[in-house]
Amino acid sequence: MQRQIPYNTGKVLIGSMYEMPHPDATCEEIWIQSVLLGDPQYDETFVWSCISCVIIALLVFVMNVYA
Repeated sequence: MQRQIPYNTGKVLIGSMYEMPHPDATCEEIWIQSVLLGDPQYDETFVWSCISCVIIALLVFVMNVYA
């Protein structure tokens, strides 16, 4: 988008220092930035699937021991 010329009153340029606000970052842009900065990435579905597998394994073990 081309920057508009500020309103000239003859003595003061109104809006000459105005900068348009940057658009908000999308989820993908935040993810890419965090990967490039080296932040650890966590996949919640992987964590929950591991936890559920451990719980199921413990239930099977307990049922075999006490049955």
